[in-house]
Amino acid sequence: QHYAPDCANEIEGIAAGARLEPWKIFLLNGRTEILNSKIAECTTIYFKQHAILAQNWDWIENLEALSVIIHHRRSDGPDYITFSEAGMVGKIGMNQEGLGVGLNILFCPHQLSGLSTHIACRDVLDATALETARQRLIQSDMGKASHILIGDSFGSCASFEFMGETRHEV
Repeated sequence: QHYAPDCANEIEGIAAGARLEPWKIFLLNGRTEILNSKIAECTTIYFKQHAILAQNWDWIENLEALSVIIHHRRSDGPDYITFSEAGMVGKIGMNQEGLGVGLNILFCPHQLSGLSTHIACRDVLDATALETARQRLIQSDMGKASHILIGDSFGSCASFEFMGETRHEV
């Protein structure tokens, strides 16, 4: 609610539509931090010369049926498309401003408190420019050790690695 009130409102809307208590959908959107599992992970790459952001999705095969593609048309921000999972407000994707986001979960033992990586990725999709998204990620208090790669249609990108209070930007 503090970091991304629009996402919190959307989570409450998903809960109402599913006739579930909101805490259950908030919990679902933090599942990466809760599971903190060691699994094979995705690969994300940005081709600067052609302004192409690409990612594969390596996850648990039995959960593939839960994947969804959301095309969110908005009046208060950029429209976006995200590949996510049912009940989650976002993950990887791109918006109409030419901004894309990719995610790789990392495993590193640390205190798991802070913002859900999925909320952080969704927040990137709400941005209108790479620098805005970059500043928001710098200000976030990330939960799960993660790599978030942001690229835009102008050939610029930013790469972040988070682990508790440790963060690196390339």
